[in-house]
This record gives sequence, C-alpha cells and structure tokens, in this order.
Amino acid sequence: MSQPPLSRPRGGGTAEWRGVTTASKRSRLAQKRIVEVMTSPCLLWRDADDGEVPRAPLKLGAKVSVLGQFELKCVLENQMAPPLDLETFGRYCESEHSEENLIYVLIVRMFLDFEPKREDYLDAVRLISDEYIAEGSTHEVNISGELRKKQLEDVRIVLDQDLNDIVEDYSVFAKSYSEVYSMLRRDTFFRFKRTVALNGRVTAARNAALWCCYREQTPDCGSFFTVPNPTNVVHYRLYRLIAAILNTVALVDYGTGGLEISGDFTLGLLCLTVNCATNLLRAICGPRLDPISFIVIFLFEPVVRHFGIWETKFVSNKSRRWGEAMSAAWTAIVIVGVALQEDIVVYIFAVSQTLTGFIHAFSDDK
Repeated sequence: MSQPPLSRPRGGGTAEWRGVTTASKRSRLAQKRIVEVMTSPCLLWRDADDGEVPRAPLKLGAKVSVLGQFELKCVLENQMAPPLDLETFGRYCESEHSEENLIYVLIVRMFLDFEPKREDYLDAVRLISDEYIAEGSTHEVNISGELRKKQLEDVRIVLDQDLNDIVEDYSVFAKSYSEVYSMLRRDTFFRFKRTVALNGRVTAARNAALWCCYREQTPDCGSFFTVPNPTNVVHYRLYRLIAAILNTVALVDYGTGGLEISGDFTLGLLCLTVNCATNLLRAICGPRLDPISFIVIFLFEPVVRHFGIWETKFVSNKSRRWGEAMSAAWTAIVIVGVALQEDIVVYIFAVSQTLTGFIHAFSDDK
C-alpha cells in the first residue's frame, strides 16, 4: 500500500529551521535534531518543557466515534485540533505502551524531510537502525524476521559506501516504514478513534470564541484564520439546526409576501443575511467572530450538556472551511433571487439548503 506523503512532524524544529539555506547547515541541523529526539523520543509529540513528564492517565470516552474524514496521516501531520491531535495520540500510545511504532514512523518521516548529507546521512541511518531495527534495540519495532533481515542488509550496504562516492538513498527504510505504518494504522489508531482521549474540548471552543479576553492565549495572524478541526457533534448539529431554522423562516416569509422591517428589507432577507454572514465568518476564522457560534457555545450547548450529552462524538472534515464558504455562496444566490423576485431560484436553492441543514442536524451523515 502506498503511504501518504511525508512531512515534518511536530517537534521537527520549524522555528530553528527558518533561515537555514545551505545544504551543509541543513544537514547538520537534521543530524542534531535526530540525535535530540533519539535521546527523548516523546519530544516528537510533546513540547520540550514537558518532555520528561511521566505518563499521565488519560480521560477516555467510554464510546467515542469520529464522523467524516479522519486518517492517520492527518494526525501525523498534526492537522487536527485536540482531542485528535498528534500530542493526544502520542500520549494514547504511551498509555498503551506501544509508542515505539509511532516513534519510528515519525523518525523516518523526519529523516526524509530533513535529508541529511554525507557523514550526517550515514550517522542518521546508523542511529535509526541501531535504535529501532536491530534485534534487542531500545525501541525495537515489531516487524517480521524476514523484513528485519532484509532491512539490516540494506542498511549495511548503505554504511559500507565510500564517503567520497556516497549516494544518499532516502528510501532505505521504506519497506519497514510501510509495515510499521500499516500496523500503527490497523491497531493503535483503530482503537484511538474509538476511545479518543477527551481534553476539555468545550473549554478550548470557548477560549477560541472569546480570544480577545484571553490575552495570554491571543492567536497570531496565522492561527486566528483557522477553522477548528474536529468539531464537537453537538456544536456542529446546533450550527446546522440554527441555519436550517433561519432558512425556513426566510422561505415562509418569502412565500407569504414578506414582513417588512425597514423599507424593502424583510424578515426573510434578515435571516438569509445572518446565515450568509455567519457562514462566511466561520469559513474565514472559525468561531472567533461568528455571533451564531457565541449563541451555540454559551447558550445552547450548556443546556444540551445539562441533559448528559457529552463530547464523545466528533466531526472531522479537512474541507470544512470550503463547506462553510459554499454555504455562504449558496445563501448569497438566494438573497439575489429574493431581490430579483426569481421564484424558481429562491425555492430551488433555499429548499435544498434547508433540507440539507435539517439532515445534518439530525443524522450522522456529515
């Protein structure tokens, strides 16, 4: 099976990597980073300041499910927010005492990403082999005896090269990587998706919505314009339910001639404008400027949780931003149809969007 493209994992030294332009400096930095994570492998998913903290018990959901697109590749590239992020998955592997497979996969990805040269390349190959492939090594990965023998032979061929005629073969660990990745995906990741560690997702959502009140957590420009992924299903359904209700009010108002609020501006147009604006705001920066998000997080969600509906289900969708943007565009077309009195356009677009909203609000079809 072909594996996903490799990229720098968390702990890959992004800040110290900036400004490093020459191949020799990149190579030395790569070797330094690989040696560093060999000394304390949990730095691959933990922050440096808590890298030596002992294993802590995780709060696990009794029955957790993740809807939508959620793959191991998304976790390894740290594309997800808690509780589906790399740090939570790493701590979950620690709790199962199965972190050696995750460490190996992240180390090989780092090796391919940094591309050390000449003696740094040879040192990196030797370190990875001695630490993860050799029998009896500290973090020996569980691969077949035949593959281990073949992998060690490939490493020996690489290390026997003359330094003056060296060819850096960055695919030297490809076969063992593929087998370990497959085991990680089939076993640990499979269980992780069903017993996701819950780390106060509601608190995180509230802090994101009230970003201006948490000065020590004020997001930078890059993180401000992000859409949280995953989204708690309770929040997601409430977003869709409110949007569907607003569309329903708009349809009824349009069909009955329109309740004028000011001049030609009717109640239906107000509902459509609110829907369009909130969808657009969520597409741009998640819940940080969206008034509907404030209503969901601070008014409706506490009421729902009062009845014992906890965060044991999440919606994962990397294209959520584009989905919100398309909803905004769809609503904008309805607004134009209302303004031009184009009944066919209004009813086709508004009815289809309303039905979709109610389906998403009351089903697991995300």
